[in-house]
Amino acid sequence: MGNGSEILLACDMTFVSREKTLISQWEVGVGMVAGGGPMARLPLATRIGSFDKWAISNTKRLVNAASLPADVEMAAGWDACIASVKRPTTQARIKAFMDLGFHQPGDAENHIGQYLEGLNR
Repeated sequence: MGNGSEILLACDMTFVSREKTLISQWEVGVGMVAGGGPMARLPLATRIGSFDKWAISNTKRLVNAASLPADVEMAAGWDACIASVKRPTTQARIKAFMDLGFHQPGDAENHIGQYLEGLNR
């Protein structure tokens, strides 16, 4: 889970298994603002592999020029993430989530959405 979504969203193309892949922004479930730029990286190209490499690289260059956030925007998101993780309520939720098994192999990792939902009731 840790930074997995951000890494996937930063890639041009990602291959995952529908049966085994779990992508989330767990931070929101414990009261944090997600850092690392996931919101800025959501618009990704599809069907990239079937197109001409020259066309792909030039299209990517133009898309990046038009859509990548300025460094100052990325910094603002990171600053908000760090500020949110310092909140006492967030710290308490993170501890409770860790106590349930977050970041350990098992049910909490495999069903993260259900555990976050229960945590926030």
